[in-house]
Amino acid sequence: MTKAQKTTGASFWTGKIVSTTDTQKTEIIDNILGIDLDDAENHEIAEEVMGKIRVIVGSYEGAVESIDKKPRPANYLAELNGTKKNKDGTLKDGLRRQAFDLSETLSNMSYWMTEEFKEQDYDLHEFHLQLAGFFDVCNKIRKKYEDMPSPGRPKETAKRVVVNYLNAVFEKYYSTSPLDDNDDEKDGRRNPKERDRARFLRACLTIDNIKCPKTDAALLSLLYCENDQPEDKVGFRTF
Repeated sequence: MTKAQKTTGASFWTGKIVSTTDTQKTEIIDNILGIDLDDAENHEIAEEVMGKIRVIVGSYEGAVESIDKKPRPANYLAELNGTKKNKDGTLKDGLRRQAFDLSETLSNMSYWMTEEFKEQDYDLHEFHLQLAGFFDVCNKIRKKYEDMPSPGRPKETAKRVVVNYLNAVFEKYYSTSPLDDNDDEKDGRRNPKERDRARFLRACLTIDNIKCPKTDAALLSLLYCENDQPEDKVGFRTF
């Protein structure tokens, strides 16, 4: 059986509060998105955009816990069956083994200790039945996962979700129409919007020091494409 590392995957997605500087705001809103901050009418839009960005970026750590660390079948089986072995090779620390051992201990409890529990008005027989039920449920869960494939956990899925949320903001608010200049030829891109898209994503991710791919091509490769299946778009919802 594949030895699985302990995971901390959460069933919910939490976020944290992140702050932005005026310099970051100017770079993102004015220089990249092309929203003129000198125009007072744009201030409300700017705050709306930065608010969305802060929420998305602040959700990254929670997304890592909820998505990247979600248990695989091997993790469930390791918790049920155990990972440490006795000298005879049998597993000794899983939930099933511990439940079985405790059941055996209760069955062999001395008459005197049984009487002590009765004196405390505790129903050992009922507890024994509950423990047997717990063991049966463990076996059902084990049966559910034992034949499932357990491939390696996808890398940076949470980052991909965050990048795609940020890209939705970019698409909604991008208003710059830059001139075609030589810089686009230098970075191998004919479309200046794609250059600005990469700048936007990089600027947003660095707000909370989220590690970015070194090249723009690698960063933009995190965006979903038409061929991606719905199940690959983990946690992503369109604005």
